[in-house]
Amino acid sequence: MKLLIAILLLTLVLPSVSSNIVFASGKEPVGGIDRNYYFRIELSQWSITAYDMNQIEDLMLQGVSRDRAMKQSLYHGRIGSLTKGSHVFLEIYSFDVQHGFSAKDFDIAISIIKPKSNDEYNKPTLIDFYLPDDDVSISAFCHIYCGLGHSDMKLKFVIGEGDPEIGSYIFIGFIAINLFIFIIVIRSILKTRLVKGISKL
Repeated sequence: MKLLIAILLLTLVLPSVSSNIVFASGKEPVGGIDRNYYFRIELSQWSITAYDMNQIEDLMLQGVSRDRAMKQSLYHGRIGSLTKGSHVFLEIYSFDVQHGFSAKDFDIAISIIKPKSNDEYNKPTLIDFYLPDDDVSISAFCHIYCGLGHSDMKLKFVIGEGDPEIGSYIFIGFIAINLFIFIIVIRSILKTRLVKGISKL
């Protein structure tokens, strides 16, 4: 019975764990060949957060408040789908300690200086690059050790269709295997109770 409860809990809890690959706004980033992409990247222990500055500007011109526009233009873990061959501008901030921002495929590996004391907003590090003309996913990460959550500081840029998301297939396979085991356990329990019931007759 304990095994049955454990399997059921795993099946219910794991879908919430996989949500880190979905961006919060639910919209495509504003930009492309005709309009450069412009993102504000914020590094803090232990996350990389991205804001689509074009989207914020567009929403505020439509009368949306700054706070709401920022919430709607927020990305965690993944930015996509970006138009191939486009120009991308990043302004990168660190809000606590020194961090790194590295993306080998964009030829980027820079250190982001921590803010000075009593200074929440230090000067940003500005970089720009062109996206490749291929359907590919490129990961950026913090390459300067900054604490226990350092390995979670990742941001994926999905260009065009991106790479196939095999992570979602692994997750679906995991759920299917657990469901199969769950059915076998239930069947075994029912069969045991049926045999016990017949033997009592």
